[in-house]
Amino acid sequence: MKKVNELETEEKLVRYFLARKEFEESVRYLGFKTGQLPTLFTEQLCRYLCDLELYEGNGRDYDAILNANGKEEYVEIKTTQTLDGDTTFSSIPTPDWVYWMYISLSDSKIKIFKIPADEINAYVKKTGKDRPSVKLKDYTKDVEVLEFRVTGKAIQQVTSNQEE
Repeated sequence: MKKVNELETEEKLVRYFLARKEFEESVRYLGFKTGQLPTLFTEQLCRYLCDLELYEGNGRDYDAILNANGKEEYVEIKTTQTLDGDTTFSSIPTPDWVYWMYISLSDSKIKIFKIPADEINAYVKKTGKDRPSVKLKDYTKDVEVLEFRVTGKAIQQVTSNQEE
């Protein structure tokens, strides 16, 4: 059973998700483009769905902490509204994991790809740039994927599987 504050958090996340969906549908109807989803919303949503802790640390800038097998691992959360996963990465810090959250507002679906960050960190370092572009879809082979559906009142996990 979920705790009261978790239910309040889920209700708030669902309400924002549905309000944003309605807003973007209206904007597209009027012939305009929509912008990115706010980082505060997407990072909180990912931490909630994946049971991650907020990172409040010692000068390095991570989005979350994953406590696995008695070890803290650092997580960078990236969110896109396309399945290409075009984004940028800072060369510092280097996370242990990248949780890529693909959000489809029109379908009320969320996919979270749990990507080990080693290859991405190596690519970012190899470019020599402060903030190179990365296509996250290039790093999703054989990773765990969580899928969710947002309904009028809740976020329901649909499945968990490996991408191939």
